[in-house]
Amino acid sequence: MGNRLALMQPTGKFEIRDLLSGQLVIEKKLPEEPQMTNLYVIQYSDQYLVIPNRSATLRGITIPSIGMQTRLINGNIYALDANSGEFLWQTPASVEGWALPLAQSTDSPVMAFIRQLNPTSTQNRTSGSIRSEVFCMDKRDGRMLMPPREIPGYIRVFNVISDLENQKVTVVADKNHIFEFSVTDQPTWPAAPLRMHAQRAGSTGGAANAFAKGFFEAFGQVGKAVEQRNQKQIQQAPQLPANPEPKALPAKPAKEKPPQAKPVPEKQPPK
Repeated sequence: MGNRLALMQPTGKFEIRDLLSGQLVIEKKLPEEPQMTNLYVIQYSDQYLVIPNRSATLRGITIPSIGMQTRLINGNIYALDANSGEFLWQTPASVEGWALPLAQSTDSPVMAFIRQLNPTSTQNRTSGSIRSEVFCMDKRDGRMLMPPREIPGYIRVFNVISDLENQKVTVVADKNHIFEFSVTDQPTWPAAPLRMHAQRAGSTGGAANAFAKGFFEAFGQVGKAVEQRNQKQIQQAPQLPANPEPKALPAKPAKEKPPQAKPVPEKQPPK
C-alpha cells in the first residue's frame, strides 16, 4: 500500500493512516471479526478491498506454485470507496479455501482465485489425480463472473492481463486455459456478492456444489420470504371443522320379565 498503513481490531474498527503525516485517511466500522488472524488490504485507484483473514484446516487444498505472492483466503471481503470509505457492495463477499494471487492487474475489474486440489489419501496420489480450479469475481460489485473451472494437473502459469483500451481482460491459468472477458460501460442487473465455500477435495462435483451453495445462500432471503408468506397464508386459511366423533347410541332398555306366579298349595279336605 505504499506509504499507507491499514489496521483492524477484532471489534471491527478499521482505519488507514498515512505513514508520512500520520493523518487518518479512512476510518470505518466493520462487523466484528473475533477469529481474524491476519489482514489483507488491496489498494486500487477507486477502492480498497479489505480481507480480515481467518486460519482454517483444509484437507487436500493447497496454494498453486505460480511464482508470485499468493495467499489462502478464508473470510469476508469488503469493498470500501477510496475517498469516502463507504461500502461499495451491498454485502461482503465470502471466500473459503481459495488462493488469491496478490499481484494481479490493478486496473482490471476482474479478480481471479485459484487453488490446487490434492487427493487426501497417499495411495491415490499420482500425477494424474492432481487437479486445479479457477474462478473469477467482478471487483466492481463482488458478483461471480465465472464459476469454478477445473484444470487437470497443476497451474504453473498465471496472469491477469487488462486491455481496457480494447475493453478486454484475459485471465491465463496455465498455458492451455485462457479466459477472456469483455468490459463494457453498459449497466448490468444487480447481483449479490459471491459466497464461495471450501469443498473437500475428491468430493463429487465439489466446485459445482460450492458454486450452487454460494448462489442459493446469496439469494436465501428470497426463499425465506416465500416460506414466511406461505406460512402466513396457511395461518389465515379458514380452518375446517374437525370430524365429529361418533355419538354413542343410547342402550336399549332390557325388557322386564313378568313375575312368575307362585304355585298355590292345594287345600286338604277337612277331617
